[in-house]
Amino acid sequence: MKKIDLHIHTVATVSDRDFVFSIDTLKGYVQQCELDAIAVTNHNVFDVTQFRHIQDEIPTVVFPGIEINVGNGHLLLISDDNDIADFDSRCHRISSVIIQATNSVSVAELGSIFGDLSGYILIPHYEKGPPIRGQDLMDLLPYVCAGEVDSAKKFVRAIRDPSKLCPVLFSDSRMRTGLDVFSTRQPSKRPSWCGVATTVVMSSSASLRHSTSDSATVAGPSSRPGKQWQWISVNFSHLYFFRWSFSASIMLPFTESIISHAEKITPLAIQPRVLLRWLEHSAHLQITASSLVGDFGQEVQRAA
Repeated sequence: MKKIDLHIHTVATVSDRDFVFSIDTLKGYVQQCELDAIAVTNHNVFDVTQFRHIQDEIPTVVFPGIEINVGNGHLLLISDDNDIADFDSRCHRISSVIIQATNSVSVAELGSIFGDLSGYILIPHYEKGPPIRGQDLMDLLPYVCAGEVDSAKKFVRAIRDPSKLCPVLFSDSRMRTGLDVFSTRQPSKRPSWCGVATTVVMSSSASLRHSTSDSATVAGPSSRPGKQWQWISVNFSHLYFFRWSFSASIMLPFTESIISHAEKITPLAIQPRVLLRWLEHSAHLQITASSLVGDFGQEVQRAA
């Protein structure tokens, strides 16, 4: 079981109500919720000094990220930590353009600043305001890993609908001074953000589940206090959730990835050569007769 939260705020920007960041609050959140990985995703800002401090202080995987105003919506863009200086310089370009909460960049400008978007995890606000929709979403789709939703109800509804992006549900919390009560999201209730941080429980490994036929399984309440969702087995019907470089950081030992019915995974259908990178990381590809039909099938066959 892996628990991750890839939407955490640590800097008050023009898009936030004022707050004072507390490293002790973030530590308490990670420890109490037993998180295996987090991402720091502030609005149109990346504070490299603060990020390095967080990495030094937090005993879990911490990814650098940024929440960017793209078109009329918000996009989480998360990187690995192989070249923090380069990521920082690209984020500075975003900060120089988006000075007010009403400013934004286009998808084309995003690509110009960050280069090859396939090197990042991209998660747009999907069924959460302000969402990325229309042509902007279509242009981002080849690089999108999942769509962020803002409630358990929307999560369950989306995971059951094969026409939708695979949903993820993160806290979007401000790690502020005085925030010392943490709880997981309750499936039947829309959370109040007043003084409550939340977490999402993901599958055994964020890169393992790729089945397209089954809906997500939400377990019953845990017997442990404060754990309303013991686990969520997410069948990632539309994505390769953690990319190769990220998955190695939080992969469970003694596990192997199997990509099932790859022809039904939208990002792979658009970029079939992504499969080669999976195979380089010892993933297995389930191939059926239907997998080998059409142009995509030929790509799968060559990759295999």
